[in-house]
Amino acid sequence: MNSQVTHMWVSKRSCANFLFFVTRYLPFIDVPLSIYFHNALDIPPKRCKQLWIVESTSFLVGVAVAEAILFLRVYALSERNKTFTTYIIIQFVAVHIAKLIVWTRMTSLIDFVVSPIPNILGCVPMPPRPSELERYCSVIYWLILANEISVMLMTLSIGFIKFRRMKSRLLNIIYRDGFFYFFVLAAVSAGNIAASRVGPPEYRWLIVVYVALKRSL
Repeated sequence: MNSQVTHMWVSKRSCANFLFFVTRYLPFIDVPLSIYFHNALDIPPKRCKQLWIVESTSFLVGVAVAEAILFLRVYALSERNKTFTTYIIIQFVAVHIAKLIVWTRMTSLIDFVVSPIPNILGCVPMPPRPSELERYCSVIYWLILANEISVMLMTLSIGFIKFRRMKSRLLNIIYRDGFFYFFVLAAVSAGNIAASRVGPPEYRWLIVVYVALKRSL
């Protein structure tokens, strides 16, 4: 916590600072909202959909901001190479435009009905085309996973090309911990894909909140 205050709170404001604060503190919105959405009772269907849209939008924003930090890290490691910078900007924008298109389509498929047991269940989703919804959900997770793997490969490649002759213990620790972090994120994304494809509807968003929390660390 002391290092966070020293390096982030009192340092000069920058894009990296802004992204850090958003990804660090967005879960204070995500988690209470998710708890309310999944546990509140006797909620009108219209409000359920509104809550779902806000919750899923917050999740996608959190993912985008966390990935932006990863791309900034790669940008710094590349020593601000212009060609490489152009490529990662194009990739980042293209992937998130694709996510937005898929999310918009998925949102149009989701609807909620009055709970048959309002004292036990609050929001009851009734997607009109479950298989199509699962497909769109999986596409979003695949895009997240592909982006994570891409950033990991770029990081490892830059490290091998630029720093392979350096005998720095600090660099070794950075790359070891970075690889482990990417591996954990990829494993969680793969779990989301499996849950959305083979799990029952109530488990489609099984570890979404965990993903959001993991990215904020």
